[in-house]
Amino acid sequence: MRPKGMRAIRTTRSLNRSPRATSREQQVAELARLEHEKARLSRELDVWRQNAARTNDQLERVEVRLNELRELLRADEPVPIRPAHPRRRPAERRDDDEGEWKTVSLEY
Repeated sequence: MRPKGMRAIRTTRSLNRSPRATSREQQVAELARLEHEKARLSRELDVWRQNAARTNDQLERVEVRLNELRELLRADEPVPIRPAHPRRRPAERRDDDEGEWKTVSLEY
């Protein structure tokens, strides 16, 4: 196990003073603690593997799409371009509204 920082590094003094489980209760407590730690680490490893599998799937899909795009560009065919959304036509002006102002009453 690697130390997380300078404070976690064991010196010769701390190695000599390291507590050993002397009584049966302490040994059982340490055993339980280590079993919980092992279960936690195995869950963490499972999550990591699932994330790695999902990332690999996404990477494969990106590679497939890249290859498709490269093939389209090599074929020297015009790539069909479609607009992202249809454009709206501007509203048509009516001749009878030209020059007229509409009044709005505002009360406080």
